[in-house]
Amino acid sequence: MPKISGFTMYECDRPGKVHKNGQKPAEWIKPEDIRNSGWFDGSYVDANGVELPIILCPACAAQFEEIEKGQRVQMTAFANGAV
Repeated sequence: MPKISGFTMYECDRPGKVHKNGQKPAEWIKPEDIRNSGWFDGSYVDANGVELPIILCPACAAQFEEIEKGQRVQMTAFANGAV
């Protein structure tokens, strides 16, 4: 079997119980693979104001994006005096 280098292993940081099969999604991906765009490798600020790193699978990344969008809408309303 040949040796193939240059992969990154992604595993969702959310608990397995929140995923359909009860397990954390994980996969090995090469940097140029289109699947990289679905994973979120970034950070968030927790309830205590601490910035924490997080890796999210494509399904959780979509949920995270919706949460952030809702927060941006609320902050815009607040800044404009609507709240």
